[in-house]
Amino acid sequence: MSNAIGSKRSLHRSHSLVARKNEASGLTSRVASTMSAGSRRGSNDDVGTMWYGIFSQEDIDALAVAAIQRLRALFVLHGFKPLVTPEVLKLLQENCGYIPPKKKWWKWKKPAKEDKDKNDKVMTVALCKSIEYASMACENESTFNLRRIPILAYECINFLKANGLKSNGIFRVNGSERRMAQLATVFDAGPKYGLGFSFEGYTVYDVADFLKRYIRGLPEPLLTTELYPFFLKCLEVPVENGARIKAFRWLLMLLPPSHLILLEQMLELFSMVAGFAETNQMTSNNLARIFSPNILKPKNDKQALEEFQSCSFVVEFMIENFDQFSITSRDVRPFEILDTSYMAKKPRKETKSHTSVVASNGSMGVVPPSSQSHDIPPIPSLAPQADPAPTVDRKLSF
Repeated sequence: MSNAIGSKRSLHRSHSLVARKNEASGLTSRVASTMSAGSRRGSNDDVGTMWYGIFSQEDIDALAVAAIQRLRALFVLHGFKPLVTPEVLKLLQENCGYIPPKKKWWKWKKPAKEDKDKNDKVMTVALCKSIEYASMACENESTFNLRRIPILAYECINFLKANGLKSNGIFRVNGSERRMAQLATVFDAGPKYGLGFSFEGYTVYDVADFLKRYIRGLPEPLLTTELYPFFLKCLEVPVENGARIKAFRWLLMLLPPSHLILLEQMLELFSMVAGFAETNQMTSNNLARIFSPNILKPKNDKQALEEFQSCSFVVEFMIENFDQFSITSRDVRPFEILDTSYMAKKPRKETKSHTSVVASNGSMGVVPPSSQSHDIPPIPSLAPQADPAPTVDRKLSF
């Protein structure tokens, strides 16, 4: 009897192991197939020509694993450790409170009739959760397969773009505590969650400080604690041949969709604000110093001075090159970004400020914009075959 039970358990473990291997090999094969011209989803759709907003869950999984493959190859090339592994993706899912969707990650779950009076909160709620019931499409179009960000961020960002770009000290000057408390009440109250709010009676500083506090209060920061050491490590990648831009771009592909999309919107806003630095006194460096503690945090919330400076450099680099980090916009094809020779068609605007860098030996320094090349040839050593795609234990869901 005991032998029969033991054999059944052994058989069950064998089947489970085979199933996990099949899932891993299936995900790896999808990564390889999406990089080929013959990759198809359905009869006519080539995943290489699709934009992020209409990706299936399998496409997002494959994109993340392919990005890890290239990031690992880059780290090996420069002797960096630790290497990024697919385990990071599962930890991100757990830390961000992400619930795997049944069909599409961007499908907005409409509240049931019996729950219409339920008032789910937005402030201090995980971004992946609040996006389900209090979000707004980034693009003003009729189709539903669009990028979405919280209504709170949508309204605040649009207000600041229209009214606050030239405001002296925006994001640095504090807003009114009383008025910001009123804004929190408005954007926490369903069913509209502040959609269409006019901000009449509120200053630019109220709205900017309120948005900053919302970003700071997220349970998991935008760039996530799990990826924190890898962002600092990417800062050590040389700027020559656009290698550092590629490293950051591939790392951003690992973020959950809701985090990635909101980050892109914030970087665009920061870039617009920095464009009026002569008027508002808010350079990309100033903005980075203000926001880096809010969006890039270690797990223990303790930072040495050198790490704080490095985090500021990370955010400053992304602001000054934000057009190179657009992954989810409609005119970008994410699987093309995996190509080591890819750079955005729109050239980055040269700025008067220098770009901060961290040398491989850990020393701080700056590189004048004129010495940073953005006309990028292919890098043979980072070709897809340079490092085999890592396997995963189970299907990932973002």
